[in-house]
Amino acid sequence: MHRILLLAKRDYLQTVLSKAYLFGLVLLPLMMGGGFLILAIAGRSNATDQRVAIVDHTGVSGAAVIQACEEANRKAVSDPTNWLQAVPHYVFEEVKPETDEDAQLLSLSDRIRTGELFLVLDISRGALQPSGDDKKDDKKKDLVHYYTNSTGVNQMNIWLPAAVNDGLSRVRIAQLGVDPARLPDAMRQVDVVSMNLVSKDPATGKIVQGEKRNPIQTGLVSFFLVFLLVMVVIVGSMPNLGAVAEDKTQRVFEMLLVSASSFELMMGKVLAALGASLTTSALYIVGGLMVLSGMALFGLAPLNLLPWFFI
Repeated sequence: MHRILLLAKRDYLQTVLSKAYLFGLVLLPLMMGGGFLILAIAGRSNATDQRVAIVDHTGVSGAAVIQACEEANRKAVSDPTNWLQAVPHYVFEEVKPETDEDAQLLSLSDRIRTGELFLVLDISRGALQPSGDDKKDDKKKDLVHYYTNSTGVNQMNIWLPAAVNDGLSRVRIAQLGVDPARLPDAMRQVDVVSMNLVSKDPATGKIVQGEKRNPIQTGLVSFFLVFLLVMVVIVGSMPNLGAVAEDKTQRVFEMLLVSASSFELMMGKVLAALGASLTTSALYIVGGLMVLSGMALFGLAPLNLLPWFFI
């Protein structure tokens, strides 16, 4: 064990005192963090209005669906967890159905290809009165389709189905005789808030209610820790192969094997790499805590998770 620790100390000091390590320690987070920031700023600055055409074959659902979609779009734009994403504003227009449905969809698809439209939402005649056999027949179940040229995953793919069903539900409720003026109150959603666990104060014995979780704490901080873990593992393990090859080329191994076994040599290198990774992690974690403290956001730091992060 003494020989292993001596070898680990030698490799550890050689790693952390090298110019390449110190340079990478500063440059890598600047490159990665700056890259994410530049992409986010560029994406938000380039976010333009996207036009969506709605073909309503029911004849009465278009306005309600547009209203529900606009409300969902406003929530997505104002969501504080989306500050790193470009959330475009969608402009909805209702298109009158034509007799030849296939020809109309082809014409609208051509408008998508030319960039005039972003998406086409096609609401079939049976969307307001879906039968109970829809679950058994997939053809009957597909009552609403949307067409788009976008291949990526965006915010609209997440909230569009719920918004369309919300609009159709409003029409169904109105058809049942409910006063349309009372629909906003009946359909108003309540906030579903994520809370921390309820705990008991060991000193007073009182039950302490959990605090409201910050969306940045649950999303951004977790992403930062996972990204840091992956980065440190890659940076800490990759140089090992090169270091072993360099020692072999310079005949360092031959000299060290006189007083240490091959297992002790490699175990020393593994411990040195582990020490360098823990050093890198500690520096970044302390730097992150100092940044949060300077921004008066120290409460967002998941202090109870940090020991497990290092483990």
